[in-house]
Amino acid sequence: MMALEKVAEATLESGRSPSHIIMWSDGAPNQFKYTYPIWFLSKFKNKYGFEKVWWNFYASCHGKGMQDAAGAWVKSRVAKAILLGGEIKSVREFFDYCMLYLACQSDLRVEQVASTSFTSSRRFYLLEAEELARFRANAEQVTTWSGARKCHFFWAGMEKDEVGRKWVGCACAFCLEENFDKCARRHLFIVDGVDYNAPTVARLEAKAPTARTRAEEIAASLKVYMILYDC
Repeated sequence: MMALEKVAEATLESGRSPSHIIMWSDGAPNQFKYTYPIWFLSKFKNKYGFEKVWWNFYASCHGKGMQDAAGAWVKSRVAKAILLGGEIKSVREFFDYCMLYLACQSDLRVEQVASTSFTSSRRFYLLEAEELARFRANAEQVTTWSGARKCHFFWAGMEKDEVGRKWVGCACAFCLEENFDKCARRHLFIVDGVDYNAPTVARLEAKAPTARTRAEEIAASLKVYMILYDC
């Protein structure tokens, strides 16, 4: 969530203003399919003024998007640099290497190709442990929305704190306008009179962060993230 905010802020500061944010993930039920990240879609949409924020999930352990290919490309280049004698011993050094050598097309000069592909340039963002700890310490508490793990498509509603979900997503003309009740493919998921892809919308109540002091919460979060970095 913090990464999404960093990317959005950097994008808007650069003068670009995307209206639609459509994300793809693998199943990841224990990582993403719980109430807070789903509710965050509404906060994210309203904070940055996006017209549409969608989150699509593949079935667990299925599906690869271009983010997987991009991540694999970056990791393989860094691994090759280490095998050739380079030293990368920390997250910061990994980030610095990417900024220095991998932020632009390394195989072809841009003027040599007829058109610039999406891999002609890359942007990297560093999330510091201290920033992550503060973000986590100030996270609101949100009422639980049961049944979310069974769904594969979520969207930010029109109102603040409002989110919606369906069993699977669709890109028909009606769904693109977020008129999900008229989805052209809904009949595909009606079995014995039960509409398994009926859209459900809820207003999730966001509360203040936990009662622990911010200093205690930040210290606890830093401890978690430093253990992860050590691993």
